[in-house]
Amino acid sequence: MTDDTTPSTSRWQLRVTVFVALCIIAGVVLGLVRIFRLDIQLKSHLTNVSCRARVGGVSGVVIIGFTLTDHPQTIVVRTLGPSLTQYGVPDALPDTTLRIIRQEDGREIVRNDDWQTPENERLRTNLTDYAPKHPREAACVLDLKPGAYTAIVEGKNGAQGVVLIDVFNVK
Repeated sequence: MTDDTTPSTSRWQLRVTVFVALCIIAGVVLGLVRIFRLDIQLKSHLTNVSCRARVGGVSGVVIIGFTLTDHPQTIVVRTLGPSLTQYGVPDALPDTTLRIIRQEDGREIVRNDDWQTPENERLRTNLTDYAPKHPREAACVLDLKPGAYTAIVEGKNGAQGVVLIDVFNVK
C-alpha cells in the first residue's frame, strides 16, 4: 500500500522561464502575450515575438515590451513598414523609427531610423536573415543583459500606417 500524501523524490528538475510581450497602442493595451518555457532536462528558448499594429492616432506610437531572463542574450529588433506592401498589407507605414528603452533605469539605449547605419554592421554581414528588406525600415542588434526592455515604434515625421515589430533572440 502506498501513501499518496508522501512527497516523492525525482531526478527531474523543472525550471520555468517566463517571456512577456506587451502591445500598447494609444495608451490602450491591445495584447499581452506570456510565453512560459518549461525545461525538463531540455535546452529550449523563445526565438521570436511579433506585433502588427497601426501607428498613428492619439499617441502615434506602438510599444512592445520584452523581458530577458537567465543570461545575456543577443537580440534583433526590427520594424517593417514599406516592405509590407509586397505582402498585400494596405496602408503600410512608409518610414519607421525605433527606440529601445531599458526599464531598469528608463534610459534610451538605442535609437534607429533607417537600419543601414554603421552601428548595424552585424545586420549587413552575419545576421542578414534578420535585416529589414527596405532601407527606410528601422532595426538594431543588441547584446542585452537580463531585464525588461521596451521597443517604441513611430512613423518618421508623424507618418501613420501599419507596422510589424519583430523581436528575435539570435543567441
